[in-house]
Amino acid sequence: MLNTAFTIVIGILVALAAVNILVIIHELGHFFTAKFFKVKVEEFGIGFPIPGRIWGKKIGETDYTVNWLPAGGFVRLFGEDSDVNDPRSFSGRPAWQRTIIIVAGVSVNLIFAFILFTFIIGFSGWKSELPLVFVDNQFPFGKQESQIATTYVAVDSAASVAGLTPADKILFVDGKKIGTAEELRAAVAVSEGLPITLEVENSLTEEKRSLVASPRYNEEIKRYQLGIDFVEVAIISYESLPEKILVGPLHSANMVQYQFVVLRSLVTKSIAEGDAAPVRDNVSGVVGIVGVFIALIQSFGFGALVPLLTVMALLSLLLGIINVLPIPAVDGGRLFFVLIELFTRKKVNADVERLIHAVGFGVLIIIFVLVTFNDVLKFFG
Repeated sequence: MLNTAFTIVIGILVALAAVNILVIIHELGHFFTAKFFKVKVEEFGIGFPIPGRIWGKKIGETDYTVNWLPAGGFVRLFGEDSDVNDPRSFSGRPAWQRTIIIVAGVSVNLIFAFILFTFIIGFSGWKSELPLVFVDNQFPFGKQESQIATTYVAVDSAASVAGLTPADKILFVDGKKIGTAEELRAAVAVSEGLPITLEVENSLTEEKRSLVASPRYNEEIKRYQLGIDFVEVAIISYESLPEKILVGPLHSANMVQYQFVVLRSLVTKSIAEGDAAPVRDNVSGVVGIVGVFIALIQSFGFGALVPLLTVMALLSLLLGIINVLPIPAVDGGRLFFVLIELFTRKKVNADVERLIHAVGFGVLIIIFVLVTFNDVLKFFG
């Protein structure tokens, strides 16, 4: 296991690199389409100039800068926030061209996610293992099976004595295939404390073992137990040729569907309980992302490349989706006003649009601060 201080430092660096790569390729989408349509790009910045620039150089008409706050990047277009009657300005281009420039960033993030998922799943034998941490789910694409993976083994428990460890997948109990929590509990219950044979495979090493455990009766809950915590893992296989060709978009659709199922479940639970805790405790920002990267490096060590790339692909996917939503100050908010123009043949007043984006940006900053504060409390709690 890697040193904790080392994993924290590496986790922070890797997370910052991943987030910056995703934001920069997003901005490159805007940059290249703006250049293609002859819109003047005033600045392409890596990081944000808070408190200022580290380095800058003007090449042609564009300033290329590296800034102190290492949190992504930005593209500043001429006439982006004002109605400038100039063919080189963003506002001076036809609405269809502005639409393409706006959606280019989202498109690049989606394509990047498709490519990453294609390589990850292709090299994994066209299979993906997804822990169903929050809710059960039936994914719309691929063939789905279920397995049980241990997340915790109690000290001196029946499972511990037998040699079961965290990250072991329990495949069979006494020769019977196990895929769900109900099947595992039933197999343990019918043993009535007699020894049972567990066929397991470790998720990290892929080592297969045969173990013998004697479940113990828990007087408090009135049933036999192995002494483990576990999670159901969905095994999604993409078997046909069309599925393999389109595995990037198909797996991305699976991931998005599951995110919405989880979010709906958390919101429903919060409403039913009259408490924001279910949503608050399971929504994370940048600090939470850093925590995920640290946990993966701590668990997998130098073998964490595939899990890290999987998280990166998911982040790219979510970044693209969030940016296309009609939220003021993000791409979707700008796209909303351009679509109004396309349908009405009339531009929205530039001052009104600018004010809405400014208010939206302020709200996003407040949400960012609150989520970050919540992440810090969870990280150090």
